[in-house]
Amino acid sequence: MQRRVKVFRRTKNGKVYRYPWIGYSYRNRKGVPDFKREVCLKDLPPEEVERIDRALRGENTDCPEKKSVKFLGAVPVGAEWAAYRIAEELRIPQELERLTPKHREAVLCMMLDRVLNPRPYSRRALYTALPGGGLERVVSPDGPAAKRHDFYIALERLYEHQEAIEKGLFRRREGAAERLFLYDVTSTYLEGDRCPLASFGYNRDGVKGKKQIVIGMLTDAAGMPISTEVFEGSTADQTTVLSQIRKMRDRFGVKEMVFVGDRGMITAARRRELDASEYDWMRYVTALPRSEMLRLLDEASHPLQPGLFDEANLGEVEHEGVRYVLCRNPEKAEQDRRTRERLLALTEEKLEMVRRNTAAGRWKRLEVIASHLHRWLNRWGMEKFFRVTLREGFFEYERDEERIRTYESVDGCYVIVTDLAAERTDAEEVRRRYRSLALVEQVFRTIKRTDLCVRPVRHWNAKRVKGHVFLCALAYRIVWKARELFAPFLEGASEDEAGPTLFESLRHIWDALGAVQIGRLQVGDRIIEQINPVEAKVRKILCAASAPFDARARKRLRIRA
Repeated sequence: MQRRVKVFRRTKNGKVYRYPWIGYSYRNRKGVPDFKREVCLKDLPPEEVERIDRALRGENTDCPEKKSVKFLGAVPVGAEWAAYRIAEELRIPQELERLTPKHREAVLCMMLDRVLNPRPYSRRALYTALPGGGLERVVSPDGPAAKRHDFYIALERLYEHQEAIEKGLFRRREGAAERLFLYDVTSTYLEGDRCPLASFGYNRDGVKGKKQIVIGMLTDAAGMPISTEVFEGSTADQTTVLSQIRKMRDRFGVKEMVFVGDRGMITAARRRELDASEYDWMRYVTALPRSEMLRLLDEASHPLQPGLFDEANLGEVEHEGVRYVLCRNPEKAEQDRRTRERLLALTEEKLEMVRRNTAAGRWKRLEVIASHLHRWLNRWGMEKFFRVTLREGFFEYERDEERIRTYESVDGCYVIVTDLAAERTDAEEVRRRYRSLALVEQVFRTIKRTDLCVRPVRHWNAKRVKGHVFLCALAYRIVWKARELFAPFLEGASEDEAGPTLFESLRHIWDALGAVQIGRLQVGDRIIEQINPVEAKVRKILCAASAPFDARARKRLRIRA
């Protein structure tokens, strides 16, 4: 592309101001010719601007400045500066001052890289790409201090300071009076098998043959991560609960809390343990696994009965100091029905096989028939839906249609269980609190699948693996805050607030901010730097992030006039 100088004029109070810019011509998205401005020359004398223009155009080959004028390129800094300012608002860089300068710099670079890039760099690639880039301008304007190996060691140092960093961020968080905390776990696979944390377990990624780790995530009521912990890959979900509850008191000093966990997280065994006097300071909200709910429905002595589930309203019963809130999800009812019919068909196919072999005289002894029967009868938990007749040389079965209809009446139903007093929290509020667990699921989706890409995990050192996961949790704090700050600019917001141009996602906002660049021009021994013009909508986004390119930003970014 051929760069040249173009003069823009603006009239104010009857006076005309001239702004010469170095740039190039191009066609915008609508196919209309336009001029891309890169470096502003307004501080140079007019005769020097003219010499630069002639040198760039090549109109005067004898011009000595031709060899001394060189465009050094443009450095994108808009997204990097906005993300860094959001991190400062969350006090993350301040808490990272516990690390040495080189390790702090490395952690900030890796964290911001995960926020901004759809495919984050590896540590080696990030170190290679850092010099001269926008991240270097924002994180280490005085020049890089971290070497390549420091990017790996920084993860270990980050994990060693994790407890202190989490405590510091917890004290500064918004909504400090809120005492509702959410907890859930997920897993992610590792590359290689040398990490002592890696083991086979309940796989949530659908990747076979890979060992994994289990990640526990504690968030506040708004879905902001508070604490992250990495467990061995074979760790059962419910075994992590009590340690997280004790952490809230011992590490963060919480005197009273409501702990919300996913179904099966706070099992019947855990609930019995939480009845102890040492846990008088906390209350829980969870849901019964479907198997436990169906078992209680079969108990005649338990007040939880199928007829209590209502199509429109919440039902509620109390038993031995525990409240059971009965809910129905119409969208899941059809799914439950299809699942049951599929499993009934599978079970019936196996029972028919036993019946045919018995009728043909292949299996005559009672022990042989019973052995084959019990191998399949409850393979999929369908035993209760069949009536069987079994004796020497004889086997018959039939469906228990009445029992099946009884269970059809609770399709799509689930039961939330809590020890919160009814005087403090009604049934609707209990359901709302349980459904807020979707915020933790959003954390996992963002970290694992969309923005932050915790995978692949290629570290074998346990400290580095834990530091890597904690780094992603810190990066999510920035994403969480950015979604809050940029909500008026995303689709679904009121166009009266942000104007007619709305962005489809946070990723598109980062891309728009990436258009803000520092143009660099060398004239002889002098280097001139200038931020290119910022569109009005991008300027609003920068202001929302408290990241305008004012005197403070120019000083931080070391922009040469």
